[in-house]
Amino acid sequence: MPGIPREDLEVRIENTELRISGRRVHTSPAKHVLRERIQGDFLQTYALDETVDPSKADAVLEKGILVLT
Repeated sequence: MPGIPREDLEVRIENTELRISGRRVHTSPAKHVLRERIQGDFLQTYALDETVDPSKADAVLEKGILVLT
């Protein structure tokens, strides 16, 4: 999740789905030859096994790396 501040990232479990959503905002100067990262809102959903206990889930964002346990 490089370039996404913690306050613009949401990780939650709903029923048997893990949902990661957020907003990536372009902050560097306007003139570019090539821009490799997209900007705007995003949502990614993953199906979880029914045996996953949401109360034991944890998410940590540090230095652009999102770790889910």
